[in-house]
Amino acid sequence: MSHSESNHSGEPKPAADLTLGGLAIVGPDAAGFLQGYLTHDVEASAADSAQPTALTTLKGRVLANGWALREQDRVLLVIEAGLVLGVAEFLRKYLAFSKSTAEPVDDVSAELGGVELPGPIDPRQPLNPQLIAARLALVSTATSDEFLPQMLGLVDQGAVNFDKGCYLGQEVVARAQHRGAVKRRLQRISGTRGAAELAAGTDVTAGDARRVGTVIVSQQQGDKLQGLAVLNVAADAHATLAAADWALEVV
Repeated sequence: MSHSESNHSGEPKPAADLTLGGLAIVGPDAAGFLQGYLTHDVEASAADSAQPTALTTLKGRVLANGWALREQDRVLLVIEAGLVLGVAEFLRKYLAFSKSTAEPVDDVSAELGGVELPGPIDPRQPLNPQLIAARLALVSTATSDEFLPQMLGLVDQGAVNFDKGCYLGQEVVARAQHRGAVKRRLQRISGTRGAAELAAGTDVTAGDARRVGTVIVSQQQGDKLQGLAVLNVAADAHATLAAADWALEVV
């Protein structure tokens, strides 16, 4: 469907719509293994309950985030579908020393059954509008390994436990939290007068063309747009923000 056709139809046009995928860590030490890599307290999590979480790099950047569902000898990670294979490869370097394996899941909705993802998010429905409505950031291939959890609002979502002990990237994440050194944060944006698809990873610029942020997710309907972006703390003071051919404002 052309852009002009979608504008006149009034039907929502997803901008590079994100989708959910699944990666299962399977084995007798699955929860114990992930305790050293995920930001939430895996071992304290109730069984069959999805918990917000993130996987960070040694530098504290979010490689993937989403939800973890702990089961018997198994933890299901629900993340953006485009990241599943990369995260599996990343974790397998460390799984070589454990008794568990990383196995991509074909149908994450079926795996979840009736379990509700906190947000709430229904994995059977289009993801972008749900993320925007819930103010939930979900990194994808274009935004992976770019942001601290605080920049994505993941602390506010309960995805980071500062009392659980060490995990990969924990020192950087904790230092940023306690020093208040985070200069970027998640904001809801709206846009007008645009035509281009505003995909995740698109730069947000100020009136002087300086880059001040990054689009995380967006949803277009006609000539209007809603979305989430990580912006410099001072960016919302700018009179003019833009991404591609869209005029943006913080809402």
